[in-house]
Amino acid sequence: DAPAGSTLEVRFFEVGNELGFEVHSPGPRIEPDEFDKIFGHLYRGRIARSRVATGRGYGLAAVRIVADALGISIVASQSAFDEINAGSYDTVFEVRFSKAPPSSLEEI
Repeated sequence: DAPAGSTLEVRFFEVGNELGFEVHSPGPRIEPDEFDKIFGHLYRGRIARSRVATGRGYGLAAVRIVADALGISIVASQSAFDEINAGSYDTVFEVRFSKAPPSSLEEI
């Protein structure tokens, strides 16, 4: 969960034959060993498990399923402590996809 009053930032980019965007979301720290797990079905991070449930672990799993089906790359990372957003960490979700459309719907 992002701290009250924090700002979600979206940045768009183009690199070679790819388009993409990054979503920067302030929130609690994600442990380094959790980044491979956060897209898993029903996974909730350590901090989320230590308090009253606000989510069920379906959201990022659904994102991964759709991204994989469409050939879209999505990765998560986290920057250092962010003093501007009430002492939270900046979690970044980067999404990349090819500029070229699939040659047929069967590829999707």
